[in-house]
Amino acid sequence: MPASLPACRSSFHSLLLPIGVFAPLPVRASLTSGVLPTLADILSFGARVPGCASISGPALRHFRFLCSSRRLFVVFSGASGFRFTLPGGFGFVTSHPVLSLRHFRSSTAFPALGLTRKAGGMPKRSKKGEDGDGAAPKSRREDSALYEDPPVREETAEGRPYNLKVTSWNVDGIRAWVKKGGLKWIEAEAPDVLCLQETKCGAEGLPAELNQLQLLPHKFWGSAVGRPGYSGVGLLSRTEPLRVTHGIGIDEHDAEGRVLTAEFPSFYIVSAYVPNSGRGLNRLPYRQRWDRAFRDFLLALDTQKPVVLCGDLNVAHQEIDLKNPKSNRRSAGFTQEERDGFGALLDAGFLDSFRVLYPTVPHAYTFWTYMGAARERNVGWRLDYFLLSGRLRGALCDSKIRSAAMGSDHCPITLYLALEA
Repeated sequence: MPASLPACRSSFHSLLLPIGVFAPLPVRASLTSGVLPTLADILSFGARVPGCASISGPALRHFRFLCSSRRLFVVFSGASGFRFTLPGGFGFVTSHPVLSLRHFRSSTAFPALGLTRKAGGMPKRSKKGEDGDGAAPKSRREDSALYEDPPVREETAEGRPYNLKVTSWNVDGIRAWVKKGGLKWIEAEAPDVLCLQETKCGAEGLPAELNQLQLLPHKFWGSAVGRPGYSGVGLLSRTEPLRVTHGIGIDEHDAEGRVLTAEFPSFYIVSAYVPNSGRGLNRLPYRQRWDRAFRDFLLALDTQKPVVLCGDLNVAHQEIDLKNPKSNRRSAGFTQEERDGFGALLDAGFLDSFRVLYPTVPHAYTFWTYMGAARERNVGWRLDYFLLSGRLRGALCDSKIRSAAMGSDHCPITLYLALEA
C-alpha cells in the first residue's frame, strides 16, 4: 500500500471500495500497465459493470487505484457529497469532513482503512435496509458447495407414509416472483399447503396468474395496513381450512401483516414473516416484544391442536446456520437476543424439524444476499423454518431445503408429515 494511505485513514476524507472482481478490461489494463485510469474510465465502469449502478458527486476531485493482495480498490478523495451506489440501493454517502455510511445491502469490509461496515440489519437486502454477507472471499477455498437435499424420506421412522406436504417460501415480492417462474416450480412441487412471505402486495394487487394455480384453490392473503409494498403473507391450500385468522391479536404487531393461521381438523398451520431488527438494530426492542407475544400466541394454539409454524423467522439459531458467525455477532438475525428468543420457542416444546433430522449438516442455508455472488459461493443463512409442536415428532418424515429453486433471494423449504387420521 502507498505510504499516503494512513493519512486517508486518519482524515476520513476518502472511501475505499473493492471492485477488482468486476473491473472491465480497459480498467484492468490501465492498472496492469501502471497508468491510472481516467475519470471517464471510472464513469464507464459505473455504467457498464454489473454490481455498480452509478458513480457521481459534485466534488469528485481526484481518485487513484490501490492494489492489495488479490483485491483492487479505488480511492475517491475529497468527495464531499459523493455517492457510490450498487443495484437495489446499497451504497455509501460521504459528507466532508466526516465519512458516514448508509446501510442498505451486503456486508462490505475495508481492511486497508481498518473500516468494517457494521451490520445494520438482517444479512440481507437493501429492500429492507438489511445487512448482507456477500463480501468478496479471501480465497475460493473458503466457499462451500450449494447444499443438496438427500432423497426425500417419504415415511416416518415407524414406516407410516406422509399424507401432508407443506411448502414455505419467502418470495421477495410476489409479482416479481411470478415473473421469474415461481408458479411453475410450485406446480411441480405440488404441495398440499403453500405458505408465502414477503409478498409485498395486498389482495387487490395480486398477479392474475395466481388464479391459474388450480391445485391450490383456497387462497388467503394478509398485508400491512396503509403500507403497500411492505411485508405481507399468503396461505394457499388444496383443501379448505375450517377457518383462517389474521395476526396474533395485538394491534402493534398485526398492522404489519405478518401472520396468517389456518385451522384444519387436526392441526394448525401458521405462515409467519417475523420482523427484522433493522439497520443498526434499531428495531431490536420491538423484535423482542414480538418474540414474546408470538410465542404466547403459538403456545395458546398448541393447547388446542398441534401447530406447524413455517416461514421466514429472520434468525439463524446456531453458528452452523450461517456461513460467517464470528463476524455477525451483532448483525440482525444473529444477535444473542434474537437467538435466545428462538431458543425460548424450542424450550417451550417446539421442534426445529430440519435439525431434528439433520443435527450436524453444515452449509444448509435458505437465504443469500444478492451481493457478491453469495448464492453461487453459498455464503448464506438459514432463516426459514418449519417448527412443530413436540407431539408431532412421530409424524415427521422429512424437512427439505430446496436450494436449487430460483426466483427469490430465499429458496423454498418443504415439510413432509404423516398425520394420524
